[in-house]
Amino acid sequence: RYHVDSGGGSAEFAVVVTDDWQGKGLGRHLMQRLIAAATERGVRRLLGLVLRENVGMLRLLESLEFEIETTDDPTVVSASLDLARVPPPVAN
Repeated sequence: RYHVDSGGGSAEFAVVVTDDWQGKGLGRHLMQRLIAAATERGVRRLLGLVLRENVGMLRLLESLEFEIETTDDPTVVSASLDLARVPPPVAN
């Protein structure tokens, strides 16, 4: 899911995959579909907050070329993807 800001230039994303489905490629598939849908809508940047302990999600986002940055909260990092700079992955 993503929520476009009022200006339409950026969107905050969130993806949840239950424990039973983790490690099966579902998160990657959902993120690729989300990136493609946001790009089609004209969103220029995706933003999200991720728990620092969620190593699997952080690895996935890094593999999709998201930039990961620290936040004021030591337990949370910020992930962003410039959709104008990175071609969207092909959704299966």
